[in-house]
Amino acid sequence: MGRKIAKMDSGGMPVKEPRPLNILILDDDKSIVMMMESILRRSNKDCHISIARHGSVAFDLINNDQFDIAFIDIWLPDMNGLDVVARIKELNPETDCFVISSQNDKSYINKARMLGVEQYILKPLRNEQIRNIMDSAVTH
Repeated sequence: MGRKIAKMDSGGMPVKEPRPLNILILDDDKSIVMMMESILRRSNKDCHISIARHGSVAFDLINNDQFDIAFIDIWLPDMNGLDVVARIKELNPETDCFVISSQNDKSYINKARMLGVEQYILKPLRNEQIRNIMDSAVTH
């Protein structure tokens, strides 16, 4: 059968193929999820998107996969989104986490920062916010 032949650079070393960005969207608001997914798919970045509407589902996903970027709503039907951030950072500290909230609450903002959240994004989301995050993800 056919073997996959690795691409080589000019020095004869194998070239590492870029892998798709693995992205988690955790929000119980279907319209937010659909908007974010649409923006991410149009970003011209190769990405795999996983969607969860409950924290418990997100826990299952993060226990079985590593994400490069996670967009996490604070207010979820079954838990606080910051608990999900804490679990992600425990398992994979390199994941860039972005908290989404309609609440401009300093205590949540401070806790998010302590957990290592990249940015606390207030709703309503703007397309350019998500595009900027995706543009900067390529530079990591």
